[in-house]
Amino acid sequence: MTVEVSIVGLALRGHPSTSQSVAQETGRCWHTEMRPCSTVADLIKRLGVRDEDVQLVLVNGHHADRQTVLQEGDAVELNGQVSGD
Repeated sequence: MTVEVSIVGLALRGHPSTSQSVAQETGRCWHTEMRPCSTVADLIKRLGVRDEDVQLVLVNGHHADRQTVLQEGDAVELNGQVSGD
C-alpha cells in the first residue's frame, strides 16, 4: 500500500528517496510503499527517523499515535519538536 509522508523539523538518516529506495519524493512529501497493516511506528522505522525525535504525528490531519494502523492513501505528517522565541 502507498502512504504519503511529510516530515517537518526532523533529521533523517539519509534522504528517504535515495536511502534503500524507500520513498519517492514529489514536492515536499514522499509516497512510500508499506506492507498492509503497517503502523506509524513501522513507517518511522522505515524512513530512518529517530523515534524519540518525533513529537507529533498526524494521519489525514488528525492526531495519531505510533500504534495507528495505516491505510492505503493515508497522508502522514511527522513533526519534530517545535520551539519558539
